[in-house]
Amino acid sequence: MFFKSFVELSARNRSLKWCVGDYRKDDDGNPVLDDEGKKVWDSSIDKQGWRVFRKPVGMAEAVAHEMGKGRYGTFGAERAFHLLIDLDLHKQRRDLFLKRLYALVNEFHGKWRCHFQVSDTNAGGIHLILFFGRASSLESRKRWLLNRFIEIDKKYDGVNFTKVGRLGTEFNIEVYPHTNKGCRLPLCSGRTMLLDKPFPVVSRGKSLAQDVTGYIDWLGDPNRSFMPKDDVLQFVTERLDWSCASDDEVLTTQDSEIQKSGFSKKRDVFNSNGSLKGKARGKLIGFWRDGDASGFQHMNAAILVTLRFLHAEGLNEENAVSVVNDYVDDLPNQEISSRQGNRVAEIHTVVARCAKGIWTASASNSLLASVAHWRGTGFLVSDKSTWSATTGNRTIVDCCDIEFDENERKLLISEMVPLLVGAKQALKPEKQAEVIRAVAYFLRFVKCHIGEIDMRWLPEILNEFSLKLKTVQKQCNFFRLLKEWEWICVVEQPIPRRFSNRPAGKATVYGIGPAMAKKFGISPPPSSPSKNEQQINMLSSTFCEIDEDALGIRPLDSQLASANAHSGIDT
Repeated sequence: MFFKSFVELSARNRSLKWCVGDYRKDDDGNPVLDDEGKKVWDSSIDKQGWRVFRKPVGMAEAVAHEMGKGRYGTFGAERAFHLLIDLDLHKQRRDLFLKRLYALVNEFHGKWRCHFQVSDTNAGGIHLILFFGRASSLESRKRWLLNRFIEIDKKYDGVNFTKVGRLGTEFNIEVYPHTNKGCRLPLCSGRTMLLDKPFPVVSRGKSLAQDVTGYIDWLGDPNRSFMPKDDVLQFVTERLDWSCASDDEVLTTQDSEIQKSGFSKKRDVFNSNGSLKGKARGKLIGFWRDGDASGFQHMNAAILVTLRFLHAEGLNEENAVSVVNDYVDDLPNQEISSRQGNRVAEIHTVVARCAKGIWTASASNSLLASVAHWRGTGFLVSDKSTWSATTGNRTIVDCCDIEFDENERKLLISEMVPLLVGAKQALKPEKQAEVIRAVAYFLRFVKCHIGEIDMRWLPEILNEFSLKLKTVQKQCNFFRLLKEWEWICVVEQPIPRRFSNRPAGKATVYGIGPAMAKKFGISPPPSSPSKNEQQINMLSSTFCEIDEDALGIRPLDSQLASANAHSGIDT
């Protein structure tokens, strides 16, 4: 029934699939072609996005989609069972997005089997799906919806769902199915359907999957119920990534537009300060361990995200609340929230209230996948003893992205780029951009790494970038320039044979240099540390058995504060 309702009537000559990889390109940026003259797809390239295939979505693909083993989309044809309204937040004014959201919910809620699909985290918008129960002409359905939007535009000032085009009034919002634009299918992994409640995933075999049976049952139930409007609004706004909107005002659900639309007042939206994709682990560690609040708009956002990951880890509600309350009490930065100190009980109340809502549904597939990956590296949100940026021989680079200013970019282009790609290639903007991106990533690697960095690791560290770094000369020049510019700092100390099961040699520890310290939120040292102060930086996981007294180091506790104050190294 799912296949018949959403797939069977779609275009038979095109489909979408979310893929990892990209088309291979040569050194000049031109596509690489195979013997038949077709572009070569390379799945080893670390890039993700929608790819168009010249074939329809079949039953096997539809099953993989709702099982969370793939993501597929379709193009429209002549007939359809449904219409999908895509309300997009990207580069749209926040006030306009809210006006449109409230108008759509008010006008369509409870009618035409209206339901919603929204991303579990950092949502860039919302899909509103109208299901009519029988197939009909796609053109006539869209004409009907256009007339509805014309009426809504008259009723709600400034929503502008329609506009005047060359051929008359037309949509000013994306509506699917569309013959020229593909759209993801319902029940996509990492997204939640809002029917009578947030629809949880279910256990099927040894994996978790979307509840396709429950979804079809709800669509076919003449006595179906709908999730209350206020709950829909709250669920959606808690998951929106407001950073992708076109303005910077801080919104709350007490906005006057909410009151005009008849919604009750709600608390401030819980949202991260920008997308957490690929950075969640570093943001959580930074907040709870280091007191760095830059990753979240406020404490409530950090609490909500932490609870969601604890839920995905399998903790019960009571234990998760206890864990987060302990994190709140142990925060090193007492200025994150005005409720800390004498009003900390208020924060504990927020933790319990958030947890109550989260544990009413199953964890999303995307959160479960992240937790499984972290568990494989030895990291658990619920266990601070595992909060190290390095696991075994593998360094997880999950600190924030950095950007270079104009002077730093000029320095890279004039000195680093020619050394790595040659004088002729250095004139190409794409080569310059690739080197700049690679250096930024390497600095983030240094920030997250504990211990030594072998110069020969460079090709592996930067294997995502189109740079040829296997020659010793290029590797030496790369490290030499970064040290000369004080973008990285290096501490070397002799290690006598008796203090290590390795041969006698030097322990080399890398850290962020003073010239880059502010980009990572590190306070640069007022002056060069003394030799005695530098020695503490040796104590990486590789050399944890060093006899401190024999090396003349002061007691560890007395040095940690001064060493951490000026070092970019995670001691």
